[in-house]
Amino acid sequence: LSLARARKAVSEKGVAPQKVDEDGGGEGRGLEPPEWARKAAGIGRTGAVGGSVLREGNEVKERMAKLMTKTSLHSSPRGAASPSSRSSAAASTIGGIDDEDVMAEVFRRDQEARESKERAKLEAEAAAVRAKMEEDKKREEEERMSAAQSDAVKRERLQKEIEVYEKSEEEMRADQARKKREKYAAEEQERERLKRERAEQRKKEERERPLTEKERKEKEKMEWLKSEKERKAREAKEKEEREEEERERQAREKREKALKEERDRDRQRRLEDSAALKVHEEKYAAFEIKAKAKIAVPFDDIPWPFCNDRLLLPTGGDTRKSIKVWSRRWHPDTWVKYEFPEGDRSKVLERVLEVSKDINAALAKYG
Repeated sequence: LSLARARKAVSEKGVAPQKVDEDGGGEGRGLEPPEWARKAAGIGRTGAVGGSVLREGNEVKERMAKLMTKTSLHSSPRGAASPSSRSSAAASTIGGIDDEDVMAEVFRRDQEARESKERAKLEAEAAAVRAKMEEDKKREEEERMSAAQSDAVKRERLQKEIEVYEKSEEEMRADQARKKREKYAAEEQERERLKRERAEQRKKEERERPLTEKERKEKEKMEWLKSEKERKAREAKEKEEREEEERERQAREKREKALKEERDRDRQRRLEDSAALKVHEEKYAAFEIKAKAKIAVPFDDIPWPFCNDRLLLPTGGDTRKSIKVWSRRWHPDTWVKYEFPEGDRSKVLERVLEVSKDINAALAKYG
């Protein structure tokens, strides 16, 4: 039954059995692959395949041919099939596995292997490309950094060269200006020397040449005019010096006179103040008696400490201590205790406040 189904499958698929060799193998070492196998493998009708696919396909074909040969030899004594039917039949299954499935699995494995190899190849190429790109990028970065450093070195060298050139140019200009000044100075000295030599030569010639009567008189006149000019200048200078001395003397006398007048006025003022202070002390003693007796004293009868609108201050001895006594004497708190006419009280207190301020100002001068 298996042999019949194999022959039927072979006849339906168009697979013709090959001539079997003595060792059990067929010509071409296997069956010719069917149309569907050739299409799956992408080969022609010649049955030529390469690599692992050819080896695996041939091995399957050899096993199938051996199986077909053994089946035909065992079935011939029984008369189950004729030689013609054996030549046209082939085994279609091996252990229940269809040859189509076998060939499909073979080609699927080969396809996967090729795809795996292709992927590995592409990944290797991609890795190589990435490595090359990284290397190129690194090399470009190094070249850029090297170029930047080279540009910086070039700029620094160029800047130094420019500075050296500018310095040399400045030194050259300064040297040229110095040489030019020296040349002008030398030319000016030479001109002055020639001018002096010519003047000396003329004087020498004039001295050696005898003078005429007219020239002699002219020379005498020039000498007289020169002496007169010098005399007048000398007299003017002496006169100016005398006038300056007179002005200084008058200014000195004026200052001395002013100082003397100031000393006289100060002495006269001290005398007047001393007399006025004595009178004031007498009047204030009388006023103090009345004030302590609660007698109302009018504004005009109060002995104010002024002489010719000048504030009187005690003199002699410890001036600061005497001024402090007057400061207490003319303090407003002292005067509020005294009696005054109704119309004069506010006026008196205002005047006392002014006097107290003046006395305190004078006391501040003495520290």
